[in-house]
Amino acid sequence: MTLGGKKVFVDTNIWVYSVDSADNKKMDVALDILAELDESCTIVTSTQVMGEFYNAATRYLGIDPFIANDFVKDLERFEQSMIAPYTVREAIEISRLNRLSYYDSLHLAAAAQKKCAAFYTEDMNHGQIIAGVEIINPFL
Repeated sequence: MTLGGKKVFVDTNIWVYSVDSADNKKMDVALDILAELDESCTIVTSTQVMGEFYNAATRYLGIDPFIANDFVKDLERFEQSMIAPYTVREAIEISRLNRLSYYDSLHLAAAAQKKCAAFYTEDMNHGQIIAGVEIINPFL
């Protein structure tokens, strides 16, 4: 899929791997894909991703809360999808129809809301298209 100039949604796990020095291979892939997307696409994230990143960084990676907060502030430079009641209802529908977790579906609803062409994650089926958004697993 050629994504130059298109919008892409980046899942929490990609952002977390970009700062996880315990897994150098995934960190390198995450950093490379983020740099490539930042140059060629419009990266979209959401308020949900920001909160999930902070939780994972501080709770699981042991990153100092002040440093994690600075990273969350850096995420604000990307286009944001705000989680609104409509987004929640759409996520429930996506979850029901595709038998996905609600939280994965909420990411997909946010991506669809912003008209993203792709959703970068390692948590779903690579190549599958849901709500008009193609799932891409950069770790394959």
